[in-house]
Amino acid sequence: DNDGGVKNDGEKQLALRANTRMRPHENLLIQFNSSLTTTELSNVPLGNTVESLVLTANRGDQSYVSTRSGDALNTLVKQRNFTDTNRFVSGVTFSFTPSTSFTHRLTLGYDYSQFEGRQVFPYAWRNQFGGGRYQDLGSIDRISNQNILTSVDYVGTLGFALKSNLASTLSWGFQGLENQEETVYASGDDFPGPGEYTIRSTARREGYQDQLKVITGGFFVQEMLALADKYFLTLGLRVDGNSAFGSGLGLQPYPKVSMSYVLSDESFWPESLGGMKLRAAYGLAGRAPGAFDAVRTWNPVGWGETQAAFQPGNLGNPQLGPERTSELELGFDATFLSQRLSADFTYYSRTTSDALFRVNRPATEGGWSSQLENVGEISNSGIELSLNGAVLDMASFRWELGAGISTNKSEVISLGGAPPFSVDDGGWIIEGQPAPVIRGWKVENFWEKADPVITRNYLFGPNYPPRIIHVNTAFTLLGGITLSGRGEYQGGAFARSQLEGATMRRTIPFAHCFDAYRRVDPSWKLGPPGSELGVPAGSGADLYAWERAHCFGMASSDLEVRPLDYFELRDITLNVPVSSLLPSLTRWARRADLTVSWRNVWYTTNRELMVGHPEMNETDRRPGGGAHELVKAIQESLPPASYFTISLRTVF
Repeated sequence: DNDGGVKNDGEKQLALRANTRMRPHENLLIQFNSSLTTTELSNVPLGNTVESLVLTANRGDQSYVSTRSGDALNTLVKQRNFTDTNRFVSGVTFSFTPSTSFTHRLTLGYDYSQFEGRQVFPYAWRNQFGGGRYQDLGSIDRISNQNILTSVDYVGTLGFALKSNLASTLSWGFQGLENQEETVYASGDDFPGPGEYTIRSTARREGYQDQLKVITGGFFVQEMLALADKYFLTLGLRVDGNSAFGSGLGLQPYPKVSMSYVLSDESFWPESLGGMKLRAAYGLAGRAPGAFDAVRTWNPVGWGETQAAFQPGNLGNPQLGPERTSELELGFDATFLSQRLSADFTYYSRTTSDALFRVNRPATEGGWSSQLENVGEISNSGIELSLNGAVLDMASFRWELGAGISTNKSEVISLGGAPPFSVDDGGWIIEGQPAPVIRGWKVENFWEKADPVITRNYLFGPNYPPRIIHVNTAFTLLGGITLSGRGEYQGGAFARSQLEGATMRRTIPFAHCFDAYRRVDPSWKLGPPGSELGVPAGSGADLYAWERAHCFGMASSDLEVRPLDYFELRDITLNVPVSSLLPSLTRWARRADLTVSWRNVWYTTNRELMVGHPEMNETDRRPGGGAHELVKAIQESLPPASYFTISLRTVF
């Protein structure tokens, strides 16, 4: 039972889990696993919506409710929005082991989820505001979605010796997945009066229903050879099919090969150097398009008062197939200083061919929406390195320290002849640039006290961080008490701040400009409409170029691109082994641990114009998707909450 950061925000969740095993025969093990989770959410709308609390507070008199008054904000908080989710997951696994070298495993799975969302604007809710759909008589929206996922998964293995020092393990299997989804939406406007609000009680109603079924299947075979327990070679092939593929594509093969070498097991390797394993792998994987991306669709619409009609929807592409990604990995796992220090390193190079991009269609073709096509090629490469070690290791005190870095360089190699295109929120797909790259206006003389020099269509950089650094530490005290912490730095990414841009485009004063307003007019204060200031170019006011551009009249969302560099102390956790400190408790429990954790403790950012937390963002995915149509933008939302959790875990 959790209260949120805004009035009337809350969550109630119940989770039940049950697992059992039975062995009717010495060679047969049957496992049943089931879980049931129910969640009830109540929230005030945030983000870029008409009823958003943050949007209204920022835009004030130019918001959708035309006021920043306390009464207006209090009314927004009184909205009734509910989301209820029920999920039941069950599965049974049969493990048949005729011998230790010959095994079979068959798993049957069932996953049912049901989602329901309700939004109610009561009778007379916005009679003091008016405008838009939400008039004096109120409205109600209700959406219901159910998803049924059934699966079958079989794996067989056979191990045998080819020679005295050469072992073979052959694996084979198949997988099948069917996903059925149904969505029903209904809405109504104009209640006859206050009371229990239902769609039937409204004067005007509408609704729709969608159904979807996707079937995916495939099989695989794999062979692993082990020589002298030091040299390992794995060869594998997976073949997949999907009902969303275009006609004539059939099954798609994805081979793989991997090798590893335990170098430290060689006689020439000094034992004092510790352990060392080298590894390499190469393989292919695929990603299917959406269920209806390959077929031509039409959208039903009304015509006049009584006639039914349709308009163009998805153009369709009978040659549409999956993305194919090939990846090479090289690395090592090592231990040093009598295993007090461990290191893991991986270099990867990934190339995605036939990348799924949604390409805009010319209006002369008849008004079709953008069509998903296999036109792109994207490369990603980088490293992943982690180090963990014991700085001090004494009888009553132990200090462990770890650090790691991961990098990623993304580049659009080819668009198959398609021109560069936008994927919304300032994100673009351009050959030779990251996918996506953020494009906007740059103030070249940012910190000069002069008129701004603007470069338009400037490519700032990737939308996702090209480097992430994490650190962690843990102290173990007398009695087994541990205190640990974890922090993370992300850098090199950019995003458009819709939170600021949408406000300042309307010439509404914004927090990071208050100081500039006062330097122009010391008597300035946030006031009613008409109090906003303007500064003519070359006025001689003591203003930086960025202040002239951002705060006084440039009014373009292309100016509001922000760096997303930040460091955050993610958590601090204290773990107390109660049963070890109080041995008398072992009479009723073998072990009991008390854990207290503080999450999202503290953060710092590059605060050049940045307002709020860099993770005040939401992603924008167009209908039908595409592997790379995903852009982060800073929106009118709340940052992750800082909170404590206390838990007690016992083993009987």
